[in-house]
Amino acid sequence: FTCILFPMETFFTFLEKNVGKIIGLNHNALDAIVSRSVRVKADIVSRDEREAGLRAVLNLGHTVGHAIETVGRYKDFRHGEAVAIGLACAARLSLRKGFCSNQTAARVVSLLERFGLPVRLPHYPRRMIAKAMAADKKGDGKKIRYIVIRKVGRVAPVPMTIREIT
Repeated sequence: FTCILFPMETFFTFLEKNVGKIIGLNHNALDAIVSRSVRVKADIVSRDEREAGLRAVLNLGHTVGHAIETVGRYKDFRHGEAVAIGLACAARLSLRKGFCSNQTAARVVSLLERFGLPVRLPHYPRRMIAKAMAADKKGDGKKIRYIVIRKVGRVAPVPMTIREIT
């Protein structure tokens, strides 16, 4: 299934237009971000309390992000930085596999960069990242439900092998 995450295009555009305010810790901008994020997550979790399907979309960026945290022993990157790298990887993989347009992938990576977040995999051995992903709870031993980006605000879980992801 493809999940449309509410009017996330509008929220994404808000983030793009307010990078300076957000980095400057403008209280109105931060309040808007936190309240919107909490509402979206609460709505998704309430509709899928047992993670049977819809809730999986909250894992966007986390498959690679958690692997980076594991390989770096939770010292090299903060959680948000690792997930930012995972988001950039998801955008690039989604583009490479034909799930999204170049414009969509570029918007995602550009916004992360504008916030000063890392967007490239660290120079860890790929086999270590693959091993960490293989232990991921979202897998069945052969494939992982990897969340791909179709458009801003539109994502989908796609079964992929570790090799396809790395």
